[in-house]
Amino acid sequence: MRCIFWLFTAMLLIGCGAPSPRDERSGPEPPVLSSATHPRGEWSKNPVAVINWQVPAGEIRGYAITMNRSPRFEVQPLVNLDPEATKFTTPPLPDGTIYFHLRVVDVQGVPGATGHYELKICADTPAAPEVKSPTHPEGRPVSDPSPKFIWGKTGQCVRGYYYILSEKGTAEPETYLDRDGIEFKNLKKGRYTFSIRAESRSGVKGKTARYAIIID
Repeated sequence: MRCIFWLFTAMLLIGCGAPSPRDERSGPEPPVLSSATHPRGEWSKNPVAVINWQVPAGEIRGYAITMNRSPRFEVQPLVNLDPEATKFTTPPLPDGTIYFHLRVVDVQGVPGATGHYELKICADTPAAPEVKSPTHPEGRPVSDPSPKFIWGKTGQCVRGYYYILSEKGTAEPETYLDRDGIEFKNLKKGRYTFSIRAESRSGVKGKTARYAIIID
């Protein structure tokens, strides 16, 4: 008899193809989620987010919440947040797009639909790009007056780059570019330094990389 009881209980918990009584009626509607620290659709350099909502009407047992990188994830209806809660502060999150999921569970244990909130985070400082030139080896005289420079992307959060080609090696990058290569035409003879740094989607500027060439 005890074995039959536990088998029946397991069927209720995992489904086993049989409809659960909880499926016969809908639970509470998910509350509207918002965040003053991470407005919807905007990238932030703050790795810690605060998500807010209003307590839904009627009595509830609490909330089931989780976070991951799946935009439409359905949270298991296991309460892990008190019914009085109206906000949640995340731990420091990694760069990229993270989704916060919340599901209301009523006093009878009936879960509602899952609500979702997208968090876009770019907190890390971009690394300095690794600059190369297929036309001008660094520091060696070349007669070609049209140097090309290429570099690899320095992370998933990079929005673009700022660069400058100057006869002064200490000049700071100031012109924006959204690709990973550039060519300069018909330069006069002399020494030049190509300087470039990445900028993240949240506006964090990275370290500057420099590449010196000589046109002879």
